Amino acid sequence: MLQQIETKGTAPSEEQITALRAVIDKLARVLTEENQLLESGTNNDHSSFITAKNQILKELMMTHKSVSIKMLPPAVLGDLQAARKLVDRNQKLLGLQVKALNDVTDFLTKTAISEQGDGTYSRDHQ
Repeated sequence: MLQQIETKGTAPSEEQITALRAVIDKLARVLTEENQLLESGTNNDHSSFITAKNQILKELMMTHKSVSIKMLPPAVLGDLQAARKLVDRNQKLLGLQVKALNDVTDFLTKTAISEQGDGTYSRDHQ
């Protein structure tokens, strides 16, 4: 678990920065793997990604409460910016997946409604 990073006007310690970077790296690995699976169209159970991202979010929230972004070295800020790009890509890919599921659901709903219509084109009357 991450140590709390003190913000009493001093820069975070090297140990605290290392801990923060470890969480950022963990997030980058999880997002990169999930994004690659989503981009490849591989059918995969994403529950492990959800669990991992929830745990990482908890760790980042603990850090966020106790660290001032202004006190972080530029290299860590760069890591955060790179992670943000991965998060944005992940959000876009997951959004496309949800849209596709909604499109399939709409199609199936419309098909079911038309099947229950006046019977002109239903299977029972062909």
